[in-house]
Amino acid sequence: MTVVAVIHVAAPELILAPFFVPGEHVEIAISTNLLLVAAVTQFFDCPRTSASDCCADWTRPRAASASPSSAAG
Repeated sequence: MTVVAVIHVAAPELILAPFFVPGEHVEIAISTNLLLVAAVTQFFDCPRTSASDCCADWTRPRAASASPSSAAG
């Protein structure tokens, strides 16, 4: 996700080019600022998501497993 954030910051015009015609300067400026916000979100959201996925197993209660000796008897 850091790579995506770097691309958003380094080349916002390249990313926004398919969505605007060349004369829309105000719209491109606003969209560039919003794209920078998206870059910051990408940069901080990825580690948070990775950490929550990593720790999810710690917070879930374990299901009781039947041992082979209790099933036989």
